Amino acid sequence: MRKVLHLTLTISIFCAFALTGCSKDNEVEPSKQALIAGKKWAPFSGTYRIGKGPEQDALEGSTDCLFDDYNMYYKNGQYEYNNGATKCTEESAQVSARGTWFINGDTLNVYISLGPGAVWPSRRRIVKLTEHELITEDLLSAHEDPDSAWVSTFTYRVLD
Repeated sequence: MRKVLHLTLTISIFCAFALTGCSKDNEVEPSKQALIAGKKWAPFSGTYRIGKGPEQDALEGSTDCLFDDYNMYYKNGQYEYNNGATKCTEESAQVSARGTWFINGDTLNVYISLGPGAVWPSRRRIVKLTEHELITEDLLSAHEDPDSAWVSTFTYRVLD
């Protein structure tokens, strides 16, 4: 009787693992929205080029106060640019830009409010996105005349 019970238990455990699987193949990748929303994305590095010119450091000469600034993409679709703990000037508002955001395919769309009825659209292609790193490339000027287009790429990292 004890052997039968042991064999039944072993077969039950085997069947449970066989039916549910142990593989990561069944795991669902988080959506781009889920990876971006609710985190403080601070600038880490950036480059730009004009036309077919050489890439240049977009953050060269930036003061330290810039590197604790962050973009906040809220889960409800709201966006804020926060000047961080070290504001560049005392007069700077803590939140210097507000708007809305959404993702369409590989494009991060941000519409920054400039006042009643006026918005500034920002469309950036998501080059890379992980739990802690976001790399984007400007889409608005990248499709203009290739000899004069301003193309920028920025890397953001999550602030702790």
